[in-house]
Amino acid sequence: INNIEWIPEYNRKDYEINIIDFFDKYVDNIKIDYVFPYVNMTDKEWLEEYKNTIGGEIDLQRFRDPGTLEILINLIEKNLPWVNNIFVILADTTTIPNFFKEHKKIKVVRHSEFIPKKHLPTYNSGVIESYLHMIPDLSEYFIYGNDDMYPLSPLKPNDFFNFISDVVKLTIKMV
Repeated sequence: INNIEWIPEYNRKDYEINIIDFFDKYVDNIKIDYVFPYVNMTDKEWLEEYKNTIGGEIDLQRFRDPGTLEILINLIEKNLPWVNNIFVILADTTTIPNFFKEHKKIKVVRHSEFIPKKHLPTYNSGVIESYLHMIPDLSEYFIYGNDDMYPLSPLKPNDFFNFISDVVKLTIKMV
């Protein structure tokens, strides 16, 4: 900062450099994906596989479906328009919801596409999360959420990532 040279065309008026604004422009070129797992509790094939694998009753609180998946997708597209792709993780037996066809950013990823076969079928979020980095075509930068986490207002990439190392905001004001 001590070596900043004065730019004559500014005629010594207030001059402000906002590093966040600079990085917002830089971030426009970075691909950021959104990833979340989804379980459809009404899918008969999935329910049958689950019962056969785990045995016993299904914990309805663990795999609840508030029926808001389409709302979540719409909120991501509205409030995170800079998201490149929306990866929805589904078990191999889960039926793909029909409305997915209406959303160009949605990419369906089956468990078998990124989790080693020896761990399948799985109903363990820890196993699924351990292999997220293996999802084909997933960007280096991604946001991992759940189907009950909603971006209710517009957000910027800098709300999730610190692209400026440890600098949160630097403003230089020259008078």
